[in-house]
Amino acid sequence: MRKDIIDELNRLAERGGGRIQRRDLVVNARNEDSPLHSYFDWDNTTAAKKWRIHQAGRLLRFYWRELPLDRIVVRVPLYMSSAPVGGQKGYVNSIELDAPAVVALAVRDIEAFDRRYRALLLMHGYQLPVDLIELVGLRKLKETAA
Repeated sequence: MRKDIIDELNRLAERGGGRIQRRDLVVNARNEDSPLHSYFDWDNTTAAKKWRIHQAGRLLRFYWRELPLDRIVVRVPLYMSSAPVGGQKGYVNSIELDAPAVVALAVRDIEAFDRRYRALLLMHGYQLPVDLIELVGLRKLKETAA
């Protein structure tokens, strides 16, 4: 990690009362001397295309369907990222995913949660199980599906 980036982010947070606003980040990065400058696409044509692709992803993640299951109704995403399924990128209808694909997606999400929050929760005194995937019973399902 680049110390100059971390220092600049910390400076922006301090200036913002402990919070960084995305618009302030962009304003700062617009300066070519800013260490943040190279993280942005300053060509408006390519930046607009990337923004529309980002918006398309948000649209795909926004819609959910309700499925009756036993005596309850559960909400599931209408479309889900298929990246862990066969390595192909894109979104697939969640109803069409087979059991091994659903397990792979669940494991991916739990591992992402673990990477993001484990150290922060431990820092605040929470004791977490060693293996969250084992805790929710997906380890055996993953091994069986493989």
